[in-house]
Amino acid sequence: MTKVTFEILGRPYALRRPRFAGHAYDPPANKAGKAKIAEAAKAVWGDKPLLRGAVRLTVIARYQWPKSATKAQRRAVNGFFKATNPDLDNIVKAVMDALNGVVWEDDQQVVAIYAEKIKTTLEQATKVAIEPLSEIDDADEED
Repeated sequence: MTKVTFEILGRPYALRRPRFAGHAYDPPANKAGKAKIAEAAKAVWGDKPLLRGAVRLTVIARYQWPKSATKAQRRAVNGFFKATNPDLDNIVKAVMDALNGVVWEDDQQVVAIYAEKIKTTLEQATKVAIEPLSEIDDADEED
């Protein structure tokens, strides 16, 4: 199987912490954010069977430059990366959770991740690439 890529248009979604009210529950925003990611994946993935082997995941979170950014800031190499909220790992976790049962069986199959947050003049979006690295090896049991 070959690499599959897709984009989720709009501001990149970062997973929020669970809430507690006598018990832990997933905030409604998490369900909506993961549903949007899953919907974009389903549009590309279609009826293909779920991946069962090792997977490499790439996530590029694109944010638009603020209107107040100067031309010099936009040209600066350091300014290209978004070093502010949200946390990059929360964006990646939202993607990984949303793709469970849609593209792969479980996000534990992800063995390699490349991720970055960037500022751009392009539309805000989260670009996702999924690359199967191997087929499942039934002899490879849990250690």
